[in-house]
Amino acid sequence: MKQKPSKSKKNQIAKLVAAQYGADIKAADDAKTTAEKAAAPVRDEAAVEALMKTKFLAVGGVKGTFDACKAEIKKAKDAYVENKDIVIKKKESLDIVIAYDELGDCTAADDDAIKAALVAADDTMNIEKVGVLTKDGDKCKTTFIATKKTGTATSLEWKGVIAKKYTDITSTDRRRLNGRRLPAGMDSSADQSTEIDSQDQPGTTKEPTANEPNEPDAKDDDSPSTSTSTSTGTDTTPSAEESYILSTGHTINLTFMVSAVTALVAAIML
Repeated sequence: MKQKPSKSKKNQIAKLVAAQYGADIKAADDAKTTAEKAAAPVRDEAAVEALMKTKFLAVGGVKGTFDACKAEIKKAKDAYVENKDIVIKKKESLDIVIAYDELGDCTAADDDAIKAALVAADDTMNIEKVGVLTKDGDKCKTTFIATKKTGTATSLEWKGVIAKKYTDITSTDRRRLNGRRLPAGMDSSADQSTEIDSQDQPGTTKEPTANEPNEPDAKDDDSPSTSTSTSTGTDTTPSAEESYILSTGHTINLTFMVSAVTALVAAIML
C-alpha cells in the first residue's frame, strides 16, 4: 500500500509547486508580444507573489505559513527562471503541523497549550512557532519547528523517534498538560525540514576553446532538475512518503527531473 504524504510533507512540496507556478507565469509574460502585453499587462512581483500564494494553498500548503517561507519560494522561482538545478537540502530540524477541531475562532490559549505540550515532550529540543494560527474550515492549524539544543541527529532519527515524540501528543493520555486541557480532535504530523537551494546545471559554465566546437550538454532535457543534496552528509535516501509523491512514472533516484513537479499536484491531492 502506498503511503500518502503527511501535512508537513505537503507543506514542503507546496513550496516547490508554487515556485514552479511563478516561473511559468514569468515565462508566459516574457513570451507575450507587444500587442498581447497591451491587452494583458505583464504581472509585477506583487501580483506573481499573490498567485504563488494561491497555488501554495491549493496544493496543500498550510494556511498561515506562506509569509514565513515566501523568500524561499521566490528563490526557487528565480532559479527555475534562470534554468538552474533545484537542490533540496535536508535540515537539522523538524517541521510539525497540528490541526484541531474548532467551530469558533482559533485562540492564542490553545496555541500556547499546544506549544507547552511540544516543549514538555523533549527538554533537549527548542520549539519555535512558524507563521500564524489560522482557521481552515472547521479546523485550526498551527505550525512549529523543532531543533536540537545541542548535537545533531540522523535523518532516520528526525523522521522516526524524534517525530514520534511530537505526534504522540495527540494520544488520549496526553489530552491534559499541567491541568490544562488540550484542544479536541487533534491531528499532528512531523517530518524533517528541508531547504530549497539552487546550483548551475552541469556544463553551463564551460567555455569552449578556440579549437573546440560547442558540445551540447549530456542531458537531453534542458529543463531545470530537482535533486536532493548530498553535500551535507545527511542521509538523502527518499522516504516512503517521498516515493509515493514521486510515483508518477519518473525514476526515483537522489536526482530527478523537475518535470515531476507538475505531477506532484495530482499526487498531493489524493
